[in-house]
Amino acid sequence: MAKQIKIGFDKVPSPVTKQYPQLKDIFGADLIDAAGNPLRTAEDAVLGIFTQAEQSLSSHVNPGNALKITTFPAFVA
Repeated sequence: MAKQIKIGFDKVPSPVTKQYPQLKDIFGADLIDAAGNPLRTAEDAVLGIFTQAEQSLSSHVNPGNALKITTFPAFVA
């Protein structure tokens, strides 16, 4: 008989922060304005510490076998 394991969702989502990477041209050179200041853009990003797999659940799937994933609706209080 197959073992059934229920994997829960994180209780706290990864926080989103702003990052300001430097803009580059099509050749990979940094873009700067007329005064020599780097041109940057704002992007939403997730902090790397929250995306590391140290505390995650590892899984292994054999090729050719199906892995059934069941999702449950989110509970809204």
